[in-house]
Amino acid sequence: MCLGKSIKAQDTNGKVVQTTLFQDKLTSSFPHIKVNGVEKTSLPVTTPSTGSYTTLTDAKGNFYYIPSNSKSILKVHVQNQNSKIDSGTTVTSGLYGTAWFQHGTSPTDDQYEYAVLIPTDTYQLTSSALTAAQETTDSKVYKVLQKDRYAHVVQFLKSPESGSDLSHAVTGYIMFAKNRPLPPEGPVEEGNRKDCLIMAEETTEFIFLSISIPSLNLATPKGSITNSDDMEQEELYHSSSAERDVEVTLRKKVQKSVVSVHVHGKPDCYKPNVWVLTGFKTVQFANLKNGFSVEVKLKKRPQELQ
Repeated sequence: MCLGKSIKAQDTNGKVVQTTLFQDKLTSSFPHIKVNGVEKTSLPVTTPSTGSYTTLTDAKGNFYYIPSNSKSILKVHVQNQNSKIDSGTTVTSGLYGTAWFQHGTSPTDDQYEYAVLIPTDTYQLTSSALTAAQETTDSKVYKVLQKDRYAHVVQFLKSPESGSDLSHAVTGYIMFAKNRPLPPEGPVEEGNRKDCLIMAEETTEFIFLSISIPSLNLATPKGSITNSDDMEQEELYHSSSAERDVEVTLRKKVQKSVVSVHVHGKPDCYKPNVWVLTGFKTVQFANLKNGFSVEVKLKKRPQELQ
């Protein structure tokens, strides 16, 4: 699921602002892309016009669902492309299929939305099922609950593995601002950092939270790393990221004791510190680092069971 909002640009000197979905070289092994299910081996720059939505399939078989609110800015192109190799001395060419959102030369508050379905041997959710579900009011795979400059919040209702409804919805949060109210459909009320990712699931008895800060927060003796020139050998191979604290406030109270804590990837020499604070609604993650995702299982207090 991919969302963009508050896209703006100034002083572009007439250059068009774009968001690329894919750019694939077409070969004998991957000879075409698909637009609305139709194979394309040549195509001028076009905006697909039929239907209330558009579907694309790239040369590798990845499926893209573009809803009506983003279809009007979608562009698709299949044509021979000339460029130079890395040295810049030799011209090379090839047939490429490309898709992008075109935001214009001076967007002030543009946005986009699309979902990607990657084919695997274990996933049972098909491209046709995804499209049909998203076009049916009461049978969606996902719902966008919030998309603004404060947060992106998406709730997932079907399992990509089985294609069936989830027993309990999973809500994903990307935080761009701190201490802002979040949609009531999810179990998280607010967070105190603007740079973290949260996944949450609420069952009858438990609340599961998975949280990470994707920035490595690396630092040098001279201060924070701001560009590639700051990445000397010591920082590149031996540094550890600075620890960051995050507090997540839930809508319902949980028990003081955390049921379990799990760190994805099982990193050596790292033990997360997690507490439920006084009031039983706020969970503190005290030492997030290195982009690790920390998952906790919390038991709801008796009065919150449903």
